[in-house]
Amino acid sequence: IRYEGRIWFSLLPFGEIVFQHPDPIVALQEFVSIRAREEGLLRLRADLQRRIGSLINQTESFLSRTRKRLEEVRGDAHFKDWADLVMANMHLIQPGDKSVEVCDFSDPSVVHTIRLNPTLSPQKNAEVFYRKARNRQSEIESLEAAIRSRTDKLNEWQGLLNQVLEATTTRALEFIAA
Repeated sequence: IRYEGRIWFSLLPFGEIVFQHPDPIVALQEFVSIRAREEGLLRLRADLQRRIGSLINQTESFLSRTRKRLEEVRGDAHFKDWADLVMANMHLIQPGDKSVEVCDFSDPSVVHTIRLNPTLSPQKNAEVFYRKARNRQSEIESLEAAIRSRTDKLNEWQGLLNQVLEATTTRALEFIAA
């Protein structure tokens, strides 16, 4: 019989009768066969759920860290601003200066203190800041691509997990696992 979602051997008819035979030996053999198939199905399903669940958790963790890093990088666009400010205020910078204080373009009440490499000219310092800004943009593009790729993979694994949960035969689970 099937009772509470499991296969049981019973001499009394209750629950859902799966197999019935007047010979108890034949009935017992069929029970062992059905129970073994069902236990194998449950073990395989649990193993696949665990493995796919682990992949889903790893991917969600990666996406969380990557999204956080992306927001940090997007929010930190000061290198281009610094480069523009250095270029606009080259007349204030003397060779060997370690920093310069300049007013912001949009709000003159805001003063930026920009650290400079004293061995470089103002133009070279600005080039360094422009290069860092380009590198930040490249990092943003790389992080966005990684997020898209992993989101696609996450959707794929979630679909696979749904297939595992819906599978009713060991053969179907083995096909999914392959």
